[in-house]
Amino acid sequence: STTKKNILIGIGLSVFLLLILVPMLISADMAFKYYIGNITNVFGNLQFGDFIAHGFIIIVTSLYFFGYAWSFKYPRKERTAHIEGAEAKKLDAVIVVTVLSVVNLLYLLFTLVQFSFLYSGAGNVLPDGINYAEYARSGFFDLVRATVVNLAIILGVIKFTKLHQAGISKAVKGLLSLLALFTINLLFSAYFRMSLYEQTYGFTELRVFVYILIAYLFIVLSLSLLKIWRDKLPLIKAAVIVGAVIYITVNYVNIEGMVAGKNIDRYYETGNIDMSYLGSLSEDAHPQISRLMNDKDYGISVQAKAIINDKPYSDRLLEYNYFRAKSKGLKQ
Repeated sequence: STTKKNILIGIGLSVFLLLILVPMLISADMAFKYYIGNITNVFGNLQFGDFIAHGFIIIVTSLYFFGYAWSFKYPRKERTAHIEGAEAKKLDAVIVVTVLSVVNLLYLLFTLVQFSFLYSGAGNVLPDGINYAEYARSGFFDLVRATVVNLAIILGVIKFTKLHQAGISKAVKGLLSLLALFTINLLFSAYFRMSLYEQTYGFTELRVFVYILIAYLFIVLSLSLLKIWRDKLPLIKAAVIVGAVIYITVNYVNIEGMVAGKNIDRYYETGNIDMSYLGSLSEDAHPQISRLMNDKDYGISVQAKAIINDKPYSDRLLEYNYFRAKSKGLKQ
């Protein structure tokens, strides 16, 4: 029947997506990698990989030859019907439900591991050989990539799925909403890991831009969640507008001054600071760096004065910069 065929197609697409998503999640989370890597221990000496591969080959080959032999029972029919229009090219909802169910089950398992080990801190015992600090700071970019893949899945399903029956339409929308929520958890996990990373290694411009990217993806995901239930929402247009607003805002915010200020605040809390990195920042950071010019640590004080005094100053109108002019009064 058409439904069974669509379920088989959905399972095939699910396997393809799992081949993409599982390596990302394994790379993103050490505990998840441990349990996936040791799943074969449940079956003792059974070679699980060979069992799956051989079983797959046997089933596919058997079904193919059975179908080929069975086809001789019926006269060959030429397919003459031709369906026109974009609707004919859309995916059947049964396929989509099958794929989304498998993907959501994968993310449910991943989310359980996150809540068990990452968010609860070191209270729970991690698998052998995994250090909590290492675990918490690993896999950030894999999580972002998985987020982008999930966003593409959500947008693709919204765009290319036939939703005629009310029941199946609600099922697809519910599964899409669940995937969006799991994806928001991925973003939170990425944010959590980055915050732990910054607590250890300090602030940089790149890490600030990473936060901005996470915020943008979160807004787009929230809009996607709204789009799932309100089809008339112009999602692409809204995403472009949000991106433009964030881009313009970032260009008017003193990012380097913010980074320098955060690093100096961290220095007063922990006693650790990277003066060479502060020296690589432009005059935008000088008002914050001037806080260290009279520091009780003589070495830090000397380096702060050197950073501010070593930057050349130009009085040319076309080269005017507000923070450069402000730093002129800081020179000693």
